[in-house]
Amino acid sequence: MYTNLNSKKEAILLGVGLQHKTFDQLEKELELPVGQLLGLFNRITRKVVQHLNSVVEAAIEGEIVKQKDVHMEPLAKSLNQDLPRTLANIYHLIYKTTQSDLGMIQIVYRKRDMEPAAIFRYQRR
Repeated sequence: MYTNLNSKKEAILLGVGLQHKTFDQLEKELELPVGQLLGLFNRITRKVVQHLNSVVEAAIEGEIVKQKDVHMEPLAKSLNQDLPRTLANIYHLIYKTTQSDLGMIQIVYRKRDMEPAAIFRYQRR
């Protein structure tokens, strides 16, 4: 995207930026008061910043992943049906990691309740 500037604004930008002139020197060369030069310089700065922000926003928009439609389906088993297998896996992992002289942790699941409740007990050997 190209930013158009009139000749006075271009002269201000070139004088201040490339030629390192002061606004007093530009006042004599362009025959404009310093207040007007500063106002034009302010507008130039705003226009350039706005242009750079739009370039950055366009680059960020290109990097953002488009949102996908999520289709959720119900589980094949309910959580209560899956709980005994999960508790068995937990028991197996704990049993493997706690076989020591200190004892062993047992998980007891009450099947008659079919509630997601487990009792953790510590037994000394």
